[in-house]
Amino acid sequence: MTDELRKEFEEFAPTIGLAITKTPAPLMFTNGRRVPAGGYILAETEAGWLCYQRSRAALTIKLPPAPEWPDPADHDDMDFEELEMVEAVIGAEMGMLNRCREAIRSKGVTIE
Repeated sequence: MTDELRKEFEEFAPTIGLAITKTPAPLMFTNGRRVPAGGYILAETEAGWLCYQRSRAALTIKLPPAPEWPDPADHDDMDFEELEMVEAVIGAEMGMLNRCREAIRSKGVTIE
């Protein structure tokens, strides 16, 4: 999961009464349980973090398909400028779709 997702959780957690106390060492034991580096000392907060990650992973967004390049057979009817314009538009659409995918994935959401 991303640092951004953890930051969102840490902003959200206090609103539902979870305290944010990370482990200061690479590994420590507290209340008889092992807490890995980056984990939360309080069991309730660690459980909340795990649930938060799973809830985000359970979200699935289906994006529209990427635009298709024109059939080469259609190129005969286009002049060079038309073809350049079509390729530029499709390239821009594909770039935008890829940026959307990355932004959604950074939030821990699954994309179909």
